[in-house]
Amino acid sequence: MTASYWDPGSTTAKEIDGCIEVSSATTLMTNGWYVVRGEVTTSNLKVSGTANLILADGATLTANGTSNHAGVDVAPGNSLTIYGQKAGTGKLTAKGGTDAAGIGGNNGSNCGDITIVGGTVTATGGQRAAGIGGGAQSKGTRGTIRIAGGYVVAKSASMGGSGIGSGRRFSSVGDNSPPVIISGGTVRASGSKYESTGEWGADLGMGLNNKYGSIGSVTIIGGSVLATRGYINPAPVGNGQNVYCVTVEGLEGLVSLGGLDGYGTNDIVADE
Repeated sequence: MTASYWDPGSTTAKEIDGCIEVSSATTLMTNGWYVVRGEVTTSNLKVSGTANLILADGATLTANGTSNHAGVDVAPGNSLTIYGQKAGTGKLTAKGGTDAAGIGGNNGSNCGDITIVGGTVTATGGQRAAGIGGGAQSKGTRGTIRIAGGYVVAKSASMGGSGIGSGRRFSSVGDNSPPVIISGGTVRASGSKYESTGEWGADLGMGLNNKYGSIGSVTIIGGSVLATRGYINPAPVGNGQNVYCVTVEGLEGLVSLGGLDGYGTNDIVADE
């Protein structure tokens, strides 16, 4: 099957031959190209190798994880790249089971390489797990999470996981948050609260109690990023600029926004 996809900044679509169409019976994606057309629901979808997934315009893929399983399992040593088409209306909705990421690691596992280039991606981690990234008590080698385009919403359901990064830890076993690099797209990330202590996992970066092993990093060099609590840990590096809501009374007529040349004002958001 032939399918097309768009890279950020591209003026023409790229076509790929030999794509495999994802169906409700699909539970494994190996090396190669896959495409979603229409509405598809599956569970415990696993990546083994280097998989490329195209979300066709108007298509919806829903991937649900059972207990301890990610909605889309991308374990260390494996890679998933998600592409959209021209309109960017193809959707992936991934929900992790208890202690597992929406996209990334199962319970006890870190994530492999996850790259989002296009489409609309919504990922919700189970309790203690990241929306995109590691499961609870993440350990093992870490991949890198990259977002270069598309519209991404990632959140942890409860108990101290990060929105994008790592799950909550409750011992000194294992490594910490995978590196997160955002260079484009629109990103909304929300960590979750551990009710027993009132502490939160980071919106971007580390889940609660990730004080052991190697600390990851958060790099923002483009795109529009909303950390819902403004909590990014470790602090981000890059050329991002904070944007704030300001109410100015008494203005009449046309108002021009200036001072953001070179950064871009497309889809800028601010906390309210």
